Amino acid sequence: MLATSRRIALTNGFELKTPLLVPSVSSKGFPFLGGKVDGISEMSIYLGIVGPALVDSLLISAYDIHYSYLPSTDQLRVDFFESIYANPKLLLIDSGGYERGRDYDSSAVYRAPTHPKRWGAALLSATLATLSEDVTGVLVNYDHKASYSSQIASAQAFFAKVPRFKTDILLKPEPKQRYIDVDRLRPAMRRLAHFDVIGVTEKELGPSVLERAATVARLRRALDDLEVDRPIHVFGSLDTLYTPLYFMLGAEVFDGLTWLRYGYHDGATIYPDAIAVLEGNLTEREDQRVANVLVNNLRYLARLRLQMMRYLAGEGAAVFGRYAEVLESARSAVESSL
Repeated sequence: MLATSRRIALTNGFELKTPLLVPSVSSKGFPFLGGKVDGISEMSIYLGIVGPALVDSLLISAYDIHYSYLPSTDQLRVDFFESIYANPKLLLIDSGGYERGRDYDSSAVYRAPTHPKRWGAALLSATLATLSEDVTGVLVNYDHKASYSSQIASAQAFFAKVPRFKTDILLKPEPKQRYIDVDRLRPAMRRLAHFDVIGVTEKELGPSVLERAATVARLRRALDDLEVDRPIHVFGSLDTLYTPLYFMLGAEVFDGLTWLRYGYHDGATIYPDAIAVLEGNLTEREDQRVANVLVNNLRYLARLRLQMMRYLAGEGAAVFGRYAEVLESARSAVESSL
């Protein structure tokens, strides 16, 4: 069985056990309050609603910290423990590559024009240097396309300057490649043991569901063959079907914005307004609907994680409920293709 669980010991004393389902927040793809092209992102509303419920994990971007697009980012520099960002046991800080780019993840409801500001490795390092020493967790490197060997060397040099963070290397396809190539990565793969987590973006795993899931499985097998005992993090995947499928095939850490854009219901990820109809809440105002969907989505993620743990305990795909047969069929098809 490719699915597994590992422990990650954080520098703040907490120990986390995978699988981890990490809610992400980002200014990208969401409007700014007041219809402006700058200022505080709509994320401030969402964080105000669910901040107290984010007790397990949260991913935020260094880009959004630098430009103060999220609420109370000044408290990441002073009075950290009084901030909403101190609530979760795990704070994962992304490098800002997603926000600086003009592409979108597959969960985007619509693709509004983006106006990324200046960003790069130097600004990332400068932003991290302003954070309070109390801010710890897991940090993602500044990703770039290069040979796998070069990416690993750059990530090692970057993380050496910020030892208070656990490390999550985000691997990118090599130049002139669209997708991660496990065979080309293999010669440098033992060096991935220098990092705590090994990350890949969902969209760069392959052009189809089969190929994406197969890349996860091939990467897990290759790491296991070389005794690189590190969890795989799939960036941009927090869906009710994709996430358990990738988990069954060897990934352990997942994050994404889907929980903000859709509603989780009975194993499916659906248009959030439909939740009110399905649950008979026909008199809900929009603000009530948004609040209920977000809170319920976090509860759903907690339940999904428990289902994953039960799967590891030997209960089989049946733990995933309504779509158990679909997921098991997909897992079997992927493993047969390897």
